[in-house]
Amino acid sequence: MSFDYRGESQHLKFEQPAPCTKFVVYSADFGGYSGSENIVKSALNCPDLQFIFFTDSVLFSCPSNLLVCPVEDKTSDKRLAAKYFKINSNYTLGGLVESSLWIDSNMVLKKGFSVDDLGLEKADIALFKHDKRDKISAELNEVRKFAKDTDEALNYFINNIRKEEVNYDRLGLFQGRFLSRRKNEMVSFFEGIWWSYILGFSIRDQLTLPLAVNKSKVNLFNLKPNLSSDSYEVVHHLRYDFSAKKSSFRMFVRYLKGLFMYKLSFFIKRG
Repeated sequence: MSFDYRGESQHLKFEQPAPCTKFVVYSADFGGYSGSENIVKSALNCPDLQFIFFTDSVLFSCPSNLLVCPVEDKTSDKRLAAKYFKINSNYTLGGLVESSLWIDSNMVLKKGFSVDDLGLEKADIALFKHDKRDKISAELNEVRKFAKDTDEALNYFINNIRKEEVNYDRLGLFQGRFLSRRKNEMVSFFEGIWWSYILGFSIRDQLTLPLAVNKSKVNLFNLKPNLSSDSYEVVHHLRYDFSAKKSSFRMFVRYLKGLFMYKLSFFIKRG
């Protein structure tokens, strides 16, 4: 798989997994961003589910219900590699798969998690509303504050989005870390739009997720908020490395600020 991102050619080489199950839980991790420990824990917590893990790391042992898919990653940003698999489920998942659940690599599914709660019998895609922010402009401010993308990219994003959707804040905001989808043409259309936004605008997928949902007209099911605490736990990434830090001294200072607050929140949580 090859594509262009901000003027550079990107390459990912992998074999499409072909599990013999209709539903899978999958994730991806590159450059040791969160490591493999969380997906292994998830597989152990939910032994009746099939898990798939795309990675450039080597796993020497894992549960029998976890299928590891090696990836040769030649991208300029490890986050971009993971997002390719996150967004393009209909292309990356083969075999008998009819629906899937994506979880970020810093998440652990809890014991007792039930696929029946995902609501896919009612819709093509199931999402949680964002638990901290409720609109795109608030997410944009967060991305700027912690240098999660360059100012140039974010300015380009907002200037172009205004042409498509003047009142973009009406679209709300979703969590991008927990995403359940069917495998069909409507979802493929949605994923194509979302991926084009990542390549053309910002690498922050939560910024463009509401826009892709709205533009594709995909049939959406809003998951109940209380289900999130019952379904998964979010842990800290092993790394905090955003490419935006390299673009200027000002961005580097904002990156250091974000790194400090991230590490501080880790100790607060543990305490």
